Amino acid sequence: MSDSCEHHDLDIHGELEKVASVVAAARRVLSEGRMVDISRLQARVAKLCDAIMERAPNNASSLGHAMESLLADLDRLSDDLTRQFGVISGSGDGSNLQQGLSAYARAKTGG
Repeated sequence: MSDSCEHHDLDIHGELEKVASVVAAARRVLSEGRMVDISRLQARVAKLCDAIMERAPNNASSLGHAMESLLADLDRLSDDLTRQFGVISGSGDGSNLQQGLSAYARAKTGG
């Protein structure tokens, strides 16, 4: 099936709800301090955006609120991921990495 046919068959309203649900689940996982893989989400959002662009003139008014809500959810997910990256990386100063390497070296040498 061609991309154009896939986009035509896509239930945009339903897909907007599914993507919003995946975003909410990812945010929950992050709030628990766990890692999350968003690669499938990225592909799903890209497919959804392509479908919306292809059919926007026909559905723009009915999609407006759902799209704005999803964009806000994606912005919050982005903020959550940025925050998690800062915690993992030690706010960019490398101190957590250095502490981890030092601990590993001490454990390796028995000291």
